[in-house]
Amino acid sequence: MKSTPQRVLTVFTGLSCMVAAACAAPIAAQKPTQALNMAVRVEPDANGGFPAAISVVLVYGQMALTKIKAMPARQWFDERKQLKRDFPECSGFVAFDWEWVPGRYVSPITVMVPPEVLEVFLFSNYLSKGDHRVAVNVVKGINLKLLKEEAEAAPLVEQLLKKHTTDPRRRVYSRGCDEAEDGDPTKPAPNAPGSAEPATEGTDAAPAP
Repeated sequence: MKSTPQRVLTVFTGLSCMVAAACAAPIAAQKPTQALNMAVRVEPDANGGFPAAISVVLVYGQMALTKIKAMPARQWFDERKQLKRDFPECSGFVAFDWEWVPGRYVSPITVMVPPEVLEVFLFSNYLSKGDHRVAVNVVKGINLKLLKEEAEAAPLVEQLLKKHTTDPRRRVYSRGCDEAEDGDPTKPAPNAPGSAEPATEGTDAAPAP
């Protein structure tokens, strides 16, 4: 039979492990879905006067991340369909895509980022040479300017962020990694927080098919 000190130590150790496990689980579970807020300005000479395709990529799988984080934009747009086959559903990524013509107004955008997402990237399919890939800080948001030779991405300043989140024209996009893609993968979530009716034709950016 164990002595009293040994029994106390055994019970204490067991309780410590239980408490540690109980504390660790809620921390992981409580990580919230985050809102990636994007303000977009498309200059009249953006991409040398040609429409610019933009892709915001939420990466779920570690192996997919290893590939995607090293890709220049042109490779991403060329190979993304095969990547989807190689890394299906939650082992891969979810992408939201737009194509904007130079000089067009773009409504504020919010992309909902689930807690399982490892990293977020923005690719711009420019004609000019370069990687045209940006690693995105979700909390800080994106102030995206489509210029002649490149897409310039900077964090949203506090004043612009406040204006962004209260704009009634804001479009909210959301899709889980296990949800099937339809013909319009950037379809706004109608019940998402802050979602709004699409602006009239000619004022809002149309999602790429």
